[in-house]
Amino acid sequence: MPALLAEDGGRGPRIVDLGQNDPGGPRRFDPTGAQMRLGDALELLPTVPDESVDLVVTDPPYNIQLPLTMAGGASAADHANRRTDYAMVSDSPADLANAPDYPSFLARMEAVFGQIQRVLREGRYAIVIVRDAYQDGRYQFVGSDLAQRAHAVGLVPKGDLIWHQAGTRLRPYGYPRVFVPNIAHQHILVLRREPARAQARRRCSR
Repeated sequence: MPALLAEDGGRGPRIVDLGQNDPGGPRRFDPTGAQMRLGDALELLPTVPDESVDLVVTDPPYNIQLPLTMAGGASAADHANRRTDYAMVSDSPADLANAPDYPSFLARMEAVFGQIQRVLREGRYAIVIVRDAYQDGRYQFVGSDLAQRAHAVGLVPKGDLIWHQAGTRLRPYGYPRVFVPNIAHQHILVLRREPARAQARRRCSR
């Protein structure tokens, strides 16, 4: 920080817009053409024209909402490890996380994937950030399940990038009687709407 403040007589570094003199060339992004729409994905996506989107990046609810058992309560005021900001809950029945059960959640996500596939241009990608879960004594491979649902509607899985959450607090779940994992990673699923010619080649090669 002292080194930064030393620039410009202690006022810090100057940030200058070089405009047309930028060595990288003139800017090609026009922010005035961007739109922000807030609402239910299953209501808004149908209003987007077919094959009009170059990239979709989404961080949807990872699963159905469950009661918080390791955070909150009376101890949260005095103990930092009982507090969490991961309490993104709502009462909306349209909230994907308020699906009645896991199969219903997957079905709703498949409907979203269907709309994403429709609006993507051929050869373009969708990036989906998801997280596995451990519920009712069973590990749920949410990333794998969602990749299969996406594939079923025409989004071909191309990769699974693992995002290690280095700051995750590890806990001795189940110890010493049973194994309960700490989930300290997320999946960044890379999905593609394949060009029609690529799909045709695959069908011919079978």
